[in-house]
Amino acid sequence: MRGENPVHLLPIRGRSLGSISLNLSKDGISLLTLLHYGDIYITEMNTTSIQIEITPEQAEAAAEVLKALGHPLRLRIVAALSGGEMHVSALAERLHVAQSVVSQQLKILRTAGLVGSQTLDGRAYYRIVEPHLYNMLQCMGSCLVSRGL
Repeated sequence: MRGENPVHLLPIRGRSLGSISLNLSKDGISLLTLLHYGDIYITEMNTTSIQIEITPEQAEAAAEVLKALGHPLRLRIVAALSGGEMHVSALAERLHVAQSVVSQQLKILRTAGLVGSQTLDGRAYYRIVEPHLYNMLQCMGSCLVSRGL
């Protein structure tokens, strides 16, 4: 399998994989069946499609995360925070946006549980607290690259 991308599977919220079945073809991994992954069941995936069964409660929670990320400035804030903690004025300067606007967007991200803050010397420093957000950013970046952006 030289020259192919490896498949990395990470636990969701500390839950481990149930069982896994990999089917390899001459071209590499062509089919992946995850019988159980935390509370999410993925029945089939290949290089062009994926079928996931998700409960209504899980869909609602996922939609809330996507809603929190569904604004261009919030995506830019999260991308900036992926490099490490930053205080509001540094974020505002880096993103060329008013500090009050950045603060409003951070409040939405904080309420969604995606970022957190701590105060040092009178300044609030923000950081990503949802570890899977890094995977989402990486996926988003891959999507943009595949679209030539």
